[in-house]
Amino acid sequence: LLPGHTETEPVVELTPTHVRIGEPTFGIAPGDASLRLTLRSPSRDALDAFTERCEAMLTELAARSRLRLRLSRHEEFPVTRSDADVNAVIESCARSLGQETFRPPTPLRWSEDFGHLVTSRGAMFGIGAGVDHPPLHSPGYDFPDELLAPASDLLERVVRHYTD
Repeated sequence: LLPGHTETEPVVELTPTHVRIGEPTFGIAPGDASLRLTLRSPSRDALDAFTERCEAMLTELAARSRLRLRLSRHEEFPVTRSDADVNAVIESCARSLGQETFRPPTPLRWSEDFGHLVTSRGAMFGIGAGVDHPPLHSPGYDFPDELLAPASDLLERVVRHYTD
């Protein structure tokens, strides 16, 4: 936990996505480095507070060590909030097609840019490939084409619910 974090705050997940430090040499301190991270949280406030604490800690460390530091943020996106009634419609449509539904106990971490689309009532859902399939965004992931038909059927059923 970072200094100042309490157990009651929403969790912020930090994933290192790229690290580069110096050149392959022996006995020479690196002259530069690059670190890229992905931060996720179900709470925008928690994410902002965590980011500010990280930036303050890095700035202080760099100043103490007489290092230059450049911080930047890229690809920020709003939190995705799914509407309970829309979720119920999606689940009902899936059941009417004989599709199994599962509601995870914690929010999905992979909402990314979807938050830009759900500015009014909406919901995000996933079409799972099963627990034995490599996770999305992992090196072994390959989209299973057999999901296309059931996913299309479900999307069509949801659209018809709102347009018929």
